[in-house]
Amino acid sequence: MNDWILYNVENSIATVTINRPEKRNAMTYAMLGDFIETMARAGADDEVRVVILTGTAGAFCAGTDLADLDTIPGETRGLRGSATEKSRWWPIVSCPKPVIAAIDGPAVGMGAEFTSQCDIRIASTRARFAWNFAHRGLVPDTGAGSWLLPRLIGTSQA
Repeated sequence: MNDWILYNVENSIATVTINRPEKRNAMTYAMLGDFIETMARAGADDEVRVVILTGTAGAFCAGTDLADLDTIPGETRGLRGSATEKSRWWPIVSCPKPVIAAIDGPAVGMGAEFTSQCDIRIASTRARFAWNFAHRGLVPDTGAGSWLLPRLIGTSQA
């Protein structure tokens, strides 16, 4: 693992921090693998009672780093997979511990999807949420935006 996803446990509280401040915590394919493993680790850690998910340097997560798309293996690029692979597509929902999102700055695309998977969301006045997939002609939504979001805030707001 790299230092892109930080994991710290103190007083039974796990803090998972997305740590790529030079790109506003935009996720690469390699980071996503580390993130999935870290969320599974938090879920399996008997010392942990709650997980706080946050980002560094005034940004929660600016989404997928589009410059990284060429590093994604061809068979994965189409995001094909079984809907039963919940731990892969919804790593936060799969965590058996309560997950609290501490959001400061942008939560865009994948970052916004992460927040909608959390049990509780606490946002600063600088927090901004955006699902920009449609603006780019993409539909990489894992269901967190199209299925969870309307259930969280209602269809008229989603």
